[in-house]
Amino acid sequence: MSNYNYKQAFWHIDAGAGDIGAQTRAQIAKAVLTLNDHQDVVLALSSGGYTTDERPQIALLVAIDYDVATLLPAVESALAAEGLAVKATLQSNLQHYEFGSAELSNIAEATKVVDLGAARQAIDKLYTLPLEPISAEHADVTAGDPSPTQIGSFAVQDSRMRRLRDARNQAVEDEIQALKTAFVSIKKAIPFIILVSTQMLSGGILSIGPDMFKAYKEIAPKMPANNGLASVLSYILGLQDMLSKLKASIDLILSVFEPILKDKGVNILLLVNGHESVIKRVHDHCPQEEQCAGLVLDVESAFASVRMPGERNAFSCGFYFYRRTQGPDACCMGVEFNIIPSGTRFSVGMICRNNNSERLSNSIRVTSDIAPIAAELARKSEMTEDTISVGLGGCTVSRANPRGPINFGICYLE
Repeated sequence: MSNYNYKQAFWHIDAGAGDIGAQTRAQIAKAVLTLNDHQDVVLALSSGGYTTDERPQIALLVAIDYDVATLLPAVESALAAEGLAVKATLQSNLQHYEFGSAELSNIAEATKVVDLGAARQAIDKLYTLPLEPISAEHADVTAGDPSPTQIGSFAVQDSRMRRLRDARNQAVEDEIQALKTAFVSIKKAIPFIILVSTQMLSGGILSIGPDMFKAYKEIAPKMPANNGLASVLSYILGLQDMLSKLKASIDLILSVFEPILKDKGVNILLLVNGHESVIKRVHDHCPQEEQCAGLVLDVESAFASVRMPGERNAFSCGFYFYRRTQGPDACCMGVEFNIIPSGTRFSVGMICRNNNSERLSNSIRVTSDIAPIAAELARKSEMTEDTISVGLGGCTVSRANPRGPINFGICYLE
């Protein structure tokens, strides 16, 4: 039995075939801003109007028992207010979702608009930008193609960051599992921009992979403070080749994530960068007797988090997976990071004891020392949480289950 509590309805906009032009696409996007303010609409999005196969459309997310046909006057009125005398046709297909308070909080943050006039002007500017890959001059990365570890990085919005930062005990595992579920849902939504946007916004995820992060870094500052993130994300997903690059990044993450959750003797560390500096993994250490191998998805070396007013921050994140390669016993590891450009270093140690013993539990530690020291600290302790001072801020780590085959941990650098 399904637990769907929301549905998404779609209206085709009769604004012409093929490329309807940037001005018309912007008018439709501005109509969506108005619809996001409708008391019965949870999320309004638009897409299409670039090719014959991409007809312009508006999608509205509402409660499961809502009669979507009654929204037609609101859709046509919003379009008319933007100077579009066009017909909107409700389609028969519906998309269904199961959203809880976390997803609704993410969406509310993404659709919040304080100054509607400024937001409308910003959309006019946004839709005059070329729909091409972000130019190299705006990319703060080293020359050459991204490495596989860089492709697996992603960024989250404020509401998701706060839950990751504040997670303790079982909430640590719940938040990490929720991210994995979001990645699966986003992948299933490809190649439909509206569906991908919905899954990303509900998951509190603003970018996946280096290209999307660079696009957000370039485009988001052009928008006024407190303009809905939904407008920015929908535009970025329409950039040339963006969906294919997004899929490649998700495929990489899930290729490690899904099978390792079935394994035993596993440490999963999620690094959340709340800092505007770059965090770079420089070394990891697994004691020889542990026979532990690292499977690393690295935070891309140029991913200093984007900090802007109006809750439009993009907090870069990366997963680090370590598992035991032989035997049923513990997996112990330490991973060392460098904060650029300050040169400050810190290390996180974790041990998954892979047992249900009442005597010893899984552990996580953080230290300003090197990776082998962090691993040894974890081995000799049963810590659920640890904090040190790193430069001008702090670094906090926390882990989930005290026992069991997987040790879930979050490291937040403020």
